[in-house]
Amino acid sequence: MAEAIQSLSAQKDDLALDTERASGFRYSQRPYLIQIFTEFTGTYLIDTVGVGDLAELGKLLTKRSLILHAAGQDIPSLREVGIFPTKLFDTELAARLAGYKKFGLQALAEEILEIQLDKAFSAVDWSIRPMPSEWLDYAALDVEILPELKSRLTDILKEQGRFEIALQEFKTVANKPAKKQPAEPWRKLSGMHTLTTQRQLAVARELWLARDEFAQAEDIAPGRLIPDRSIVFAATQLPKSKSKLARAKEFQGKASRSQIDRWYSAIERGMLTTDLPPMRVKKEGNALSTKVKLEIAEKVQALKDAAQVVADEADLQLELLITKDSLSKLIASETINESSNVDDIAKQLAELGIRDWQIEMLAEPLLEAFKTNTTKAQNDNP
Repeated sequence: MAEAIQSLSAQKDDLALDTERASGFRYSQRPYLIQIFTEFTGTYLIDTVGVGDLAELGKLLTKRSLILHAAGQDIPSLREVGIFPTKLFDTELAARLAGYKKFGLQALAEEILEIQLDKAFSAVDWSIRPMPSEWLDYAALDVEILPELKSRLTDILKEQGRFEIALQEFKTVANKPAKKQPAEPWRKLSGMHTLTTQRQLAVARELWLARDEFAQAEDIAPGRLIPDRSIVFAATQLPKSKSKLARAKEFQGKASRSQIDRWYSAIERGMLTTDLPPMRVKKEGNALSTKVKLEIAEKVQALKDAAQVVADEADLQLELLITKDSLSKLIASETINESSNVDDIAKQLAELGIRDWQIEMLAEPLLEAFKTNTTKAQNDNP
């Protein structure tokens, strides 16, 4: 590992980088393999479990410019092991900005580089040791094409006048904060809508918490222990005994029987607790009347339609320009009105984190759409 870091540090080219995780198999989203390639050093495949201490690698990667594909997936994974990229070129994002409709690595390799990539091992359990040699070949090939792909996409973006835009977007991806976790993540259980009482919700909550605690301790994906449908089944049926739970064929998963004491204890906690969760979580804006909610939805839709026209004219996907969530926040701020001008809306968009190039394209069309919608609403409701 020390030799690899020394070799990579000795030359100044961008480092092409990829990671392989064990999503669906492990609780952690950490990388179990990190691939790094340059033309002069060749490819290094780093077994993060075997190496253990990645501090020196983290120092190197933080200082260097990296080439990644779909960096938004790799960066959270790298951060879990203390690696915080700050400069990058994202070939997926570059392709989207360049107007490609298919921007997966396999599709781009074929269309731009005329190379066929085999994606047969993309969803395997990369935490397995030892890793089969064919997995390692697959991992190496993925990263080796990134420098050439970057070069071609750079030329295309410069021809389109979008290279500086791409640089803004790459910086945004590198600096994007970690996604906030919901206050009550157990409410995201698949099938929760079928539970009809607070007691059922309490049991589902306790089972989810018990599963999550055990999954973290064992580093196993929660759904492999007991799937969501088993939690919802138990919360619906509220079994009266441990043996009845164990006999239920609907209660499945690799740990459904080996950890039966754990699961039934969770059910008992849910049955006995006085801390019953509300059936619905109050959301901001719930106090608004149906009429006002409808008016807000119409304004947001009007702005979205206007943004879609701009996106279509620029041959861009709408979400690259602005998200519906940002448009909703713009309307909800109530800082835009009939007397607002382009500078006003540009300021509000900037405060929402919209980049300069997006503001330049959107400010005027969004303001016009807002005023048109407002005038229409006034005429419809004099």
